[in-house]
Amino acid sequence: MGRVIDYGIVSFLDKTDIGWREDRKSRERAYEKAKNVIGFKGGNIETTISRSLEAIEFWESWRVSGRKTCDVRIRTDIAFDAQNGEALTEREARVLFGIYSAIGAKEYVKIGWLSIQCRAAGWLRTPPINGSGLPVGPIYPRGQIERTIGVLLDRNLVARITYNKGERYWSHRNTGEQLWGFVSQRKLKARQVRQARAARDAAESAKILQAIAPQ
Repeated sequence: MGRVIDYGIVSFLDKTDIGWREDRKSRERAYEKAKNVIGFKGGNIETTISRSLEAIEFWESWRVSGRKTCDVRIRTDIAFDAQNGEALTEREARVLFGIYSAIGAKEYVKIGWLSIQCRAAGWLRTPPINGSGLPVGPIYPRGQIERTIGVLLDRNLVARITYNKGERYWSHRNTGEQLWGFVSQRKLKARQVRQARAARDAAESAKILQAIAPQ
């Protein structure tokens, strides 16, 4: 988690201060500004740079393995709480970020627990076997994942509804009530489209039968 935070800080500096790497004073000055803007405490710029490079190396090992990558935006308070172990345990952070990675910029998505299990371990699909040389995190059993999800829901860090016998939909920017409205509206539109298509097909079939019927 620390490497992820430091990678984010360095990325922020790269975007906001072109010459911040020029010398030690420039780096330290930029680091202090970043503290005020982002809202973190402690640390030093040299360690942050070093750990951000470790994060990049990890990302490269992921990329060369042929797996897809994605960027996930996390609220700074959540990220720093996870780093310091104050409000989120490592498992809670991994499960939460795994869900966030699936949602991305969408209003909501449908995710099953197996997908969350893989994403919490750092993979979009089935994690590799340990000892394969590829990066992989802890693979949590379903019971742990379900209990962890319960904690995240109680803290309002993510919203979830269950629709139609087990379809789970998730959102990180909407309440459960709003999420239910989105999903039910989409289901209604899909049903209307199917009904309209069925009616159109029936009308076409009737025309064909009428055309070929003996006069």
